[in-house]
Amino acid sequence: PPPPFFLIIPRPPRSTQRVSSAASDVYKTQSLNSSIPSELGLCTNLTHLSLSSNNLNGELPLSLSNLNNLVELGLDNNLFTGQILPSLVSNWINMESLQLQSNELSGTIPTEVRNMSFLLTLNLRRNHLT
Repeated sequence: PPPPFFLIIPRPPRSTQRVSSAASDVYKTQSLNSSIPSELGLCTNLTHLSLSSNNLNGELPLSLSNLNNLVELGLDNNLFTGQILPSLVSNWINMESLQLQSNELSGTIPTEVRNMSFLLTLNLRRNHLT
């Protein structure tokens, strides 16, 4: 089986771009129309993940909190709803760029964001956050 840090998408659509980094392979896809599967949280060595500009919906799965090696996460320009739970972001201590703008997220911004000491970019605009 492949190492656990590969995100494998069988037969990616034509709009998929493969982006490589030293620690992981990341797929930028722009034709997804569903929710994020909780199994994505099993890819614990992932460092970069961009699922921006799709039609992804539902709540952000708590299994994403297992991705504690993430440096960049782009989930912007989707249809995510619900809150950004403290337990979701508390393990993201290596995060440098968190892009959640242009969704339908609501509630308060968790104070755990302050624990992201490497954070350079945090974009939460165009949501319903307080």
